[in-house]
Amino acid sequence: MKHLIETMSMPISKHLLYAGSVENEIVAAIETNDIDLLIMGHHRTNAFTQMFSETESLVRMMPCDVMLVRLDK
Repeated sequence: MKHLIETMSMPISKHLLYAGSVENEIVAAIETNDIDLLIMGHHRTNAFTQMFSETESLVRMMPCDVMLVRLDK
């Protein structure tokens, strides 16, 4: 993820650090900071695991656009 960020032509305006329930804290950060794009890294999985993935449920509940980036193992 760090490599991806370094290759982007847009500067990062903020780094945020929250603690607590992943779902609640991500949504709170998005709403508090008026974020319009969430970039999340994920690891490749097989079809069965992907079907029940936490990433999918997170993406569905986000109040903004989400970009998933596949991370190498």
